[in-house]
This record gives sequence, C-alpha cells and structure tokens, in this order.
Amino acid sequence: MKRLIIFALILAPMITEAQINYAPLRQPLNTGQWEFRQANTPSWKPVKIPVSAHTALLQNGMIEDPFWRDNEEKLQWIEKEDWEFQTTFDVSPDVLAKKHIELIFKGLDTYAQIYLNDSLLLEADNMFRTWRVDAKRFLKPTGNKLHIYFESPLKKTDESWKNLGYELPGGQRTLTRKAQFHYGWDWGPRFVGCGILQKPTLEAWDDLIFENLLITTQSVTPEKARMVARFRYRSDLKFPVTVQFKEGKRKSVEDRVLWPGTHMDSVTYDVENPKLWWCAGMGEQPLYDFTIEVKRGVQTIEKQDVRMGIRSIELVTEKDEKGETFYFKLNGKPVFAKGANYIPQDIFQDRVDPSHTKRLLDDVVAANMNMLRVWGGGIYEDDTFYQLCDARGIMVWQDFMYACALYPGNGRFLKTAAFEALEQIERLRQHPCIALWCGNNENDEAWNNWGWQMQFNEAQRTQLSREYKLLFNDILRTYVENNADRVPYWESSPRYGRANAKSLTEGDSHYWGVWHDEEPFEILNKKVPRFMSEYGFQSFPEWRTIRSFTEPEDRMLESKVMLLHQNTHAATDSSPNT
Repeated sequence: MKRLIIFALILAPMITEAQINYAPLRQPLNTGQWEFRQANTPSWKPVKIPVSAHTALLQNGMIEDPFWRDNEEKLQWIEKEDWEFQTTFDVSPDVLAKKHIELIFKGLDTYAQIYLNDSLLLEADNMFRTWRVDAKRFLKPTGNKLHIYFESPLKKTDESWKNLGYELPGGQRTLTRKAQFHYGWDWGPRFVGCGILQKPTLEAWDDLIFENLLITTQSVTPEKARMVARFRYRSDLKFPVTVQFKEGKRKSVEDRVLWPGTHMDSVTYDVENPKLWWCAGMGEQPLYDFTIEVKRGVQTIEKQDVRMGIRSIELVTEKDEKGETFYFKLNGKPVFAKGANYIPQDIFQDRVDPSHTKRLLDDVVAANMNMLRVWGGGIYEDDTFYQLCDARGIMVWQDFMYACALYPGNGRFLKTAAFEALEQIERLRQHPCIALWCGNNENDEAWNNWGWQMQFNEAQRTQLSREYKLLFNDILRTYVENNADRVPYWESSPRYGRANAKSLTEGDSHYWGVWHDEEPFEILNKKVPRFMSEYGFQSFPEWRTIRSFTEPEDRMLESKVMLLHQNTHAATDSSPNT
C-alpha cells in the first residue's frame, strides 16, 4: 500500500494577496516549430525534438537509414560538420512577471553555443550535465528566438588531442564528456553526432526555489522508520517558517528560518510500521510518496514530490579462506544477484520509446533477474528507467560514464567530471534500486593487462597512474561517500582482469575467455568468480533483424555488409572493448 506523506512549510506572518501566484512556473520549449540545418548552409528544415543531427536528416529524407547495408560508411561525414537548431517561442505573462527566469537544458549533446535573441547565453561542453542560465533580461513577450549551434566533437577537440604530447588509450573520444559508444564499439556502429536530447525549459520563480531534495532513512525498526528530508534551496528573503508534517491525521511541527542565498536544511518524520523495499524474488516493492511544500499564507510558493522506498544496501567485501567476498546485502539479507549488463537501447537516444523501456524491464523480471549493470560506455538513463526499476525490484549497478580508456587529468576536465558526478548522484540517490556506484568499465584492467603502459615512458606512466587515481580513487569515491546516501562505491569493474588468478577469488570479474580466448563453454563450470559482473558470447540476431539491414545478396558470412556490421575484435585479440 502506498502512503502519501505531506511536508508542508507554513510561512508566517499570513498575508492577504491570495490572488498572486508565488509558485515557480515551468514552460517547456518543445511545442513550437523547430528547424535545423548544416551550419552555414542556406536551407532550414523542420524537425521535432528531441532530435539529433542524424535523426533530423532522417526526418527530412536527406539520408537513408544509417543501419541499412553499408550506410555507416557513407554517413561518417556527419561527425565532421557543425549543426544548428532554432525555434521561436512566446513567454506567458505569468512567467514573464516572475523575478527570476532561467533557461534550463538537459541532454545537450555536446559542444553547444546557446543564443537567445542573438545574445550568447552559455557554452555547454558536457552531455551529462544540466545547464542553467539566467534569461530574464533577454526575454520578451513574443517572438523570442532560441538558436543552438553545435560544433563537431572531432573538430572541437582536434587541437587539444594534438597538443597532448601522447595518445590516450581510447582515442580522441576521451576528451569529450559524451556517450562513448557513439564513437563505435564492438557491438555497435560509429555515429558521432550532436543534438537536443531533452526539451529545454523555462523555469520562473520569485523568492524561493528548491535545488535538490533527498528523503532518506535515518534509522528503521519494524515499528518505526525515522525519515529525514534534506533540501537545498535558493532564497531572496529571510523566511520564518513552520514545518508541518502530515500522515493521515498525524502530524509533527518544527520551526525553521530560511535565509537569503543557497542553503541546506532538513526536517524529520517518523513512519510507523514501515514496509521495506525488496528486490524481485525477495519480497515486495512498497514505495512511499512524499511531498515537501512551502506556503506563504494560503499560497504555495514551492513544492516538490518524491517517491522512494525504505531499504538499506551494503556491499560485503571481507577476507575469507578463498580470498575476499563480494556480494550485496539488502535490508541485512544476502542477495543472490541475477542479471545482465545494460547498454543504451538505441544509438540515437532521441528515438528511445518509454513503452519499449517498460517492456524490456518487464522481460528482465520475467527472466528472473533482479539486477542490471548500467554499463559505463553508455549514458546515465533517464528518470523513467530508474522509476520502472524501483517499481519492479530491479537493483541497479550504476557505472559512471567512463569505459575502456584513460581520461585527461587537467583541471578543466576534472572540474566538469566533478559537476557531472554530483549532479547524477543527487538525481539518482532517491531511487531504492540504486545498489552501487562504479567508477568505470575496464579502465584499470586495461591499464594493467592490455599492454597500454608499454606505449609510454616512465614519467608518462607515473603521471597517467596519478591522474587515474585522482579521478577514480579520490574525486568519484569522495562524491559517492559524501552524497550517495550510503550506497557503496567500487573503483573499477572488474577489479582484476581474467589473466590474474585473483579475478576468481576477489572482487568482481569480467570473464570473456569463452569468446575472446576461444575456450569451451565447459570452462565456465571451473572459472567461477566471487561475482560475475560481465560475460557473454557473440551470436547472430534473429533472421528478421538480418533481413532488416541487408539485401538477399548480402546474407553471407563474409559479404561486405555483414563484415561491416561485425564490429567485434577477433577472438584472439588481447584488448576487447567490453
């Protein structure tokens, strides 16, 4: 049974302007007509957002299906071009009347210059961050022009790549905080594009706005769970407040003062006879709906809803007679994790259908899985994915988006990496499905086992090792430990490569011996690690899929088209991508 618990902040003194709407207003900018063009060409074409350069071209019949036959080769020119998108929109009088109006972008992929009415508002350089900029002084009631200029990721980073003095393993993709699989992987094509992957929004407010809200479980017994709501807010004024909690007829009251500036505060509430959240196969998934609300007199001036589950999660790594354990405890009980690695559903994220995500996760549960590992070469999934995992009891091993590479250690890169990490942790920490944050996919294994160190001199190896530790052992670990609501952190998956005997006795393991080393399937009865976080064997898709991208004459193992769609390394290759 779901319970509705309301956190109401009642402001004093009471005021009489009941007709004034003090609540923040949000206006999405996806309803008007959008246009795109290849940069500096004369012709604008209509598009619908979300959109990428490739899907914009598809919408207008300017390219063929990128997956058809050998079209991947024919469409590589797109990554070398700049692209422009624009729209015109009006602003409602209610929004325009607010003291503050901010323009908010999520899913800007990636190097974007944002112009509003011909004024440069911001320059974005990270696909995984939210970009927020004050726009009030640039807005007018009607006919506002929003123009977004995307630079080619290849051209944007070309000079920096040449000036490094050496080539980072992973290639030029490592310089850009963008989905790494766009640059090609052993399971997918190379389409390095750009685009607007979520709708931009105007957010308008007067005296108070929430930046973040976390409702966490401070303590829990069968009789009572002590809940703490921690919220970060921005305020223009000093507010004396009364905090009123309600659950049915029960309530508790706390006095507060909200101060000008950006601040943190918290309030508490006890849930009686709490119901715990369990993963699939271990119990039910009760979710609690909470609301925190700030009122001025009878008027709401800020409100935020949160859905969460009450649970505890631990990663148990203890020395034993075999080596070191690696397993999860959920609400104090060991979990036998059963699941799969999850990669993005489409090379073009603007085409992902939420209904398909639902079907996929229903299939996960039907297959008796209880955990998915969101792989580090993809994306941090949208809110719908994690909400569906919450409701279905699917635990999520969440990689940060770094995979099979070494990344820059300069201050600019580490700064945007830190912002990215904090934002994603704060966005996802409310979900009971989140069971682990992992720094990267195979970066440590590759550095130690794939021969990468041989291409560098001693000074370079020392520098690259130091930069690796700074990002994955220091920055990301610290952000998780301080902000992830007690969800554990794991530096790199796997801990050891399969060439190391410890890969079977400590930590998690990626075992690709059956595929890449051509070992027989029976070896899996002997190679049994403490936790198998990745393994697999390549197979053909079903015949219907093969027909969808080939002509009859292409349907031979070594035809040009089939070989083009075969992206994996040879089985004897010592440096697989996943």
